[in-house]
Amino acid sequence: MKICTFTIRLTSDAEPGTGLGGEVINQLVPRDHWGRPVIRASHVKGLMRQQLRELIRDLGWDATLDKWVFGGEKLNEDAAGVGAAATFQVADAVAEPGAQGHSATGLVTRTQVDDKTGVASDATLRTTERVASGTVFRGAVHSDQPVDSVADLAWRLALLSIPAVGGSRNRGCGDCIVTLDDEARSPGELLAALHGALQKADWKHPLAEPLRRGPLFRTDRDSTPDAVVLRLVFQASTPICCPEHPSKANVISTGFSIPASAVQGAILCRLNELAPTLATDTFNDLAFRAWPLHPCRLLEPASDDGPSHDNQDIRGLRDRLAELSEGLPASIRVSLTHRVAKFSVGVPGDELLARHFFDEAIDEEPEDWTEIADGAPLKASDGVLLVRADQVELWRASSMPHVLTSHGVHGASPGERNLFTMDAIAPLIWEGLAVMPRVAAEQLLDSLQDNPRIALGKSRSVRGMGVLYASKLEETPTAWRVNSRSRHPVLVVQSPVQLPDSMRPGASAEDEFLSLVRAWSREHGLPEPGRAWPNPGLRFGWNRHDRGHQQAGRVILPGSVVAFDTDVEPKTLAAALRAGMGPGRERGYGAVSVHPGKATSLAKPNVRVPRSGIRSGAKQACECVLKIRHSGQRLPSPSQIRAVQQRLLDSGSAAALQYLSERKDHATRIWFAWESIYDDLEGLLRDHSQQVAHDALELLADLAIYDSKEQRR
Repeated sequence: MKICTFTIRLTSDAEPGTGLGGEVINQLVPRDHWGRPVIRASHVKGLMRQQLRELIRDLGWDATLDKWVFGGEKLNEDAAGVGAAATFQVADAVAEPGAQGHSATGLVTRTQVDDKTGVASDATLRTTERVASGTVFRGAVHSDQPVDSVADLAWRLALLSIPAVGGSRNRGCGDCIVTLDDEARSPGELLAALHGALQKADWKHPLAEPLRRGPLFRTDRDSTPDAVVLRLVFQASTPICCPEHPSKANVISTGFSIPASAVQGAILCRLNELAPTLATDTFNDLAFRAWPLHPCRLLEPASDDGPSHDNQDIRGLRDRLAELSEGLPASIRVSLTHRVAKFSVGVPGDELLARHFFDEAIDEEPEDWTEIADGAPLKASDGVLLVRADQVELWRASSMPHVLTSHGVHGASPGERNLFTMDAIAPLIWEGLAVMPRVAAEQLLDSLQDNPRIALGKSRSVRGMGVLYASKLEETPTAWRVNSRSRHPVLVVQSPVQLPDSMRPGASAEDEFLSLVRAWSREHGLPEPGRAWPNPGLRFGWNRHDRGHQQAGRVILPGSVVAFDTDVEPKTLAAALRAGMGPGRERGYGAVSVHPGKATSLAKPNVRVPRSGIRSGAKQACECVLKIRHSGQRLPSPSQIRAVQQRLLDSGSAAALQYLSERKDHATRIWFAWESIYDDLEGLLRDHSQQVAHDALELLADLAIYDSKEQRR
């Protein structure tokens, strides 16, 4: 797969809104979890599609070119309901640091003027955040299309034809120049090349047949060939959305884990590229099973192991991830029994100790919870346990960074949903396991050596991209080992465990779970389980290549726990875990791991956590504003204050002072709004730095909004 980096240079202020805001700022600039302004990949792809559609309409090209390049509904009736996938993937374009850097944002306040009266219309004042002209965004397009093929020429032409980004483009906002680092041709030259390629009768001809490597294999269901355990490490370069619950609404929420079904799908798709029969045989083989990928580390931006678009050297990326994977902990999901002191987390100077954690399944005897953590109450902690040789850390789900976006789809069909809000987890490093037949595992390892790029989750053409590294495990994985300090093994469900369709009369969830575990234990020579802590629920499924939505099934959800009362022989336990618990292997069900023991501390990743912090001049700005507020003086309107702030941002203190001085020459009613605070504002602009004055004016505008609301009440 080829990675082509592109730049978007703004030639006018842009307003790439998120669809999210508040009472003070109605529209915020989209940012990544490090606070850097970005232009979302979905927005870039939408603009590209709009440009190509206009060319198709104006030049009379084949209308199916749109779906052929950008994906969409099925291209023909023989596709069995399968939608066409996009021929390329787009990553978010991130603002480059420098002169315009991460602070290249400001506020713009506008209102609607009534055509009849010539004054501002009521309730039309809006304040939006904008990105300054001159800011450069850098993104990437991932494409495996042959050079100068129709699809390759089409996406290049569409990208370079984008005239503006963001909102209010018809008002001159967001004008830009887009360049591709590896493309020297102009849009006109690409247009001529694409037009010529479309004249060929076979431009829709599929790509060359997939490569076929090595011998294929077939097995019957009574025998299992030699299987290999692989450790998978996935480093994301874009946010990932893996919903745990189906939703037909326009709000989509993600879980923090990548489901085993998604991992299986990615592996099978890669094998299918090598040889379709290889993928089919692997899927049908009883030895094939995947575990969910759980987060195990944050990523530092602009670092050697952080996401970057300057990544033409695929092998270099793979080698860096391989080196990094050696020091990564095993990640095991917990939720149901694990507890942590509620009020001891986040208190400055308070270090969590082993006594701040409690787990019913691990602790030998029931403890008095009122004596734990200095009397602080305990709460369930959904998240993962990061396991190293002598340390178990809890990384809570609530502290994992997320990216929330909201966008509209322009040109949607009547009745089609138009506004979408999506919650995605920020780029992290995930870790998990897979068991495969040896031949398939070797083919997969060879393929990932050549091209480690994959995409996981929802909307994979604009998110979920990253690098996958796989390695053979010659010894028992950490997730299958019983802690040496444990008196008895405890198992934690990692992916849903399928229950029978019908519930036994009078049976509780614990009874059903224990019954299933007992049957599994007898099959694999394990002792009888002692007690279980199940969390039952329903799980749906989706298979775009088969039947669409799959029927809901009763399951035991991840995080559920079962404990044994006696020791278990390690090799016997490892063999049972490799085989999985219960049916549903083809849907990623039945993955179980060994509970590593109670956490002894909260996870503290060795990376810089983004924080806005308090600037050195913030105290001075607050003092200036408090002086005005305590004197009881009235304030101008928010838009009047922001007009001064805007000139301060664009041209400096001198321009802001001049604008303020000109208020004296205006009509009495305008000067009346400024008169009471004129001297204080003049001193603020003259005696303080531009940053302090900017922060003070920002706070004043917020107070003015509050005052206006109080007056209306």
